[in-house]
Amino acid sequence: MTKSTLAITIGLLLTLSVASADEVFPQYTEFTLANGLRTILIEDHRQPTVSIAILFKTGASSDPPELAGRAILTGHMMKENTRNFPGNELLEAIDSVGGIVEISVLTKDGMSFDADFLSRDISLALRIVSDIVINPVFTEEALERMSRRLISINFQTRSVAQYRLMDALYNEIFRECGYGRAALGTRTSLSGITLDDINVYFVNHIRPENAILLVGGDINPPQIQKVVSGYFSGWIKGGNRPAAKYEPAFRDTLQIILIDNPTVPSADFMIGLPTAPVGSPDFPAMLTLNYVIGGGGRVSRLYRSLVEEKGLASIVTSELDWARNHGMLRIWGAAPAEIATEAIVQAMSVLEELSSLRVPQKELDETRNYFRGYAPMLYENVSSSMDQFVKFLSTGVDLPYQAELLKEIDMLTPVSLQSAARKYISRDKMTLAVIGPKSSLLPSLSTLGMVTVIKLEEE
Repeated sequence: MTKSTLAITIGLLLTLSVASADEVFPQYTEFTLANGLRTILIEDHRQPTVSIAILFKTGASSDPPELAGRAILTGHMMKENTRNFPGNELLEAIDSVGGIVEISVLTKDGMSFDADFLSRDISLALRIVSDIVINPVFTEEALERMSRRLISINFQTRSVAQYRLMDALYNEIFRECGYGRAALGTRTSLSGITLDDINVYFVNHIRPENAILLVGGDINPPQIQKVVSGYFSGWIKGGNRPAAKYEPAFRDTLQIILIDNPTVPSADFMIGLPTAPVGSPDFPAMLTLNYVIGGGGRVSRLYRSLVEEKGLASIVTSELDWARNHGMLRIWGAAPAEIATEAIVQAMSVLEELSSLRVPQKELDETRNYFRGYAPMLYENVSSSMDQFVKFLSTGVDLPYQAELLKEIDMLTPVSLQSAARKYISRDKMTLAVIGPKSSLLPSLSTLGMVTVIKLEEE
């Protein structure tokens, strides 16, 4: 199940489709091994292929501040070398049958290993996946090599303004706990992670009772149950995973962060608002509001106002976290530096209008119609269906919540949307991060409130 960040983002925004559950969601069966490994099977014989995913229900948010990036570093090292496939034998075994095994980080709440193989190779595929999660061999050479690779990826990612702003927002709102840390870590944290740190994470988190195995495609469920039992029953449960709840720092005044980049003539900005976690009563309303605000692209309120009507921004959009604990509603845009503050003020006005004026019934109906049209696409094949299953499960809700969420969205009214907006959306709860030239931005941003300025190289 190859995933790109863009595909994941689009999937997150579209999952709230309100079509009939019988028409959208594939049937599945499940069983649980004695060691606690829950296994979900999706039988679909349309293609001679099989997809496998094994989700671990803890991830980057469990890393302590000084070891930020340890979870994903451990995951990458696990698929480098195993007891039964030493050295290059693991990669050669996968390549010999045209298979793919990747690590995926959907949210900071979990990570998964995803694999695609021909169905005739299902036994080998499950043997490979089991060896990756049960019998990895960690070496100093692999640690040094993977640390350098992640530091390089981190550097490339942070060169993109949007990701740098996200890091600044999460750190400001969640500080050093949980979601406040970058999933990829930092150069300092990655350089300081030792082999003992990797082993501690593995022993505590890569355990069967902390995992969910999904197998879908051209399979025979009774046969797969026997194969899974054969390869995974010896996986020993255990580990110490303290339950953690990551509370945002709820503000009573607008917070402003300016990252000074004097070399660019434009500004990127991001507004963050703590919001409801997945599974909470307010989540369906916030998902719907996200589409109305900016998730709907060219038909969204932000795009129409800032781009089409006023010409203040070249792009503007919004995204809503799928998070086990409190998530964040993020508004991101780009504008010329000399009018960036005007664009930001207009974006804030669009947001605040949702509290004072109800969303018209026609706009709500059009939003539902849009979602209805995309719902079947999210579950059109086994691979995409498993992507959705993993996404829901990683946030701590169970699979029946997929149908429950759609029903709850269908029951929303303009009054319930306004109530959610009043609860979560107001200027004094916002955190604003801007990256661009200080000389052009600071005077106008200072009219909105106190500005914390960070030099680009220090941020």
